[in-house]
Amino acid sequence: MAPRVEIGILGPLRVTVDGRAVRLPAKQQVLLAVLVLDHRAVAPERLMMALWGEDAAPTALRTLQSHVFQLRRALVLGGGSDPMSGAHVADVVPGDSPWIETDGRGYRLRIEPDAVDASRFESLVTGARGHAASDPRAGVTMFTEALGLWRGQDVVDVGGESMATAELDRLVELRHGAFDELVRLRMSLGETTEVIPELRHELRANPYREPLWGSLMRALDASGRKAEALLAYREATEALRRELDVEPDEELRALADRIREDSHVRADRAATPEITSTIADPHDDPTFAAPSDVAPSDIAATTGRRRGRGGLVLVGVLVSIVLATAGTRLLPASGTSSGPSIPASGAIDPGPAGTDLVTLLDADGRVGATTALGGRPGDLEVGAGSLWVGRPTDGTVLRLDL
Repeated sequence: MAPRVEIGILGPLRVTVDGRAVRLPAKQQVLLAVLVLDHRAVAPERLMMALWGEDAAPTALRTLQSHVFQLRRALVLGGGSDPMSGAHVADVVPGDSPWIETDGRGYRLRIEPDAVDASRFESLVTGARGHAASDPRAGVTMFTEALGLWRGQDVVDVGGESMATAELDRLVELRHGAFDELVRLRMSLGETTEVIPELRHELRANPYREPLWGSLMRALDASGRKAEALLAYREATEALRRELDVEPDEELRALADRIREDSHVRADRAATPEITSTIADPHDDPTFAAPSDVAPSDIAATTGRRRGRGGLVLVGVLVSIVLATAGTRLLPASGTSSGPSIPASGAIDPGPAGTDLVTLLDADGRVGATTALGGRPGDLEVGAGSLWVGRPTDGTVLRLDL
């Protein structure tokens, strides 16, 4: 039985014969890659362009023939015997290799389609798209298997040969589309949180792909992480402006506007928040030292008087709180309304459960300052021009200057 040759071009060139790796010199790698990407006979002129570009020497045709001879020999040596007759490799005439044939128009690679990773990739993507509507789980499985054939983001080197380069570009675009469709399928199946780190990883390699930014924003928004979704939009805008001098496309801008509008509506609904203070009177805690520029009366005016063992008590964790719009005062537990208001029109979002970020949003939902707290935030109070944030992890209170 003839040895089985397998060729991988979705990444650096990889060639195996019956599972044994075949190492090829750089020129022969380019030669084989061009033959793999074109199922027809490839003219010598195209192969010479791939190998040497416009700098081909007068002896380039003879050198090309030598490379073809050596490539055939390498494939035969990789199998250890003549694939046609089983003769020992020393008796093989490389020109008789069944994998690379010569005709009047050039050279052709004869290999089963499923022996090339790019062919398997395309078949899996076609199958996944066929199952996406009727059986999303099967679609996810096939898309995942297809994308798993890619060994990194790079593709094989084909020199300066234009037709092979165009075919590689088509495969890369097909990969991008398959990834986007996989993310949409997984989100439709409820795997919204799970796709976020994968989207971020993909964006590190493809920071200018706007569909990726859109998917990340949707996933963050659906996970209740609106501030992070708007931060992602700002990152996308900065990347596109800095490197390409373009603005985000209409779809991405509309998505950001929708998220902002939703944040604004939520802020309006929270104009009279029902908040019960769980921060004890700081005067009851002998270890608490008020900032020098804040009067004790200002602190007391914005805190409730709930006592507990050990002085300062933080009860529970607020997963998400959006404070009032301009002019609305935070109501302390005592029921008075003398506490200071937020100094600017907007809202404060301490982020989703499990994060340590507090983000300031303006009235239009645009992201302002974001501060890492070093631990998940607990209860919040606004007073004396500051945001007071409890940290349940170590029983402390942080003061953030608004």
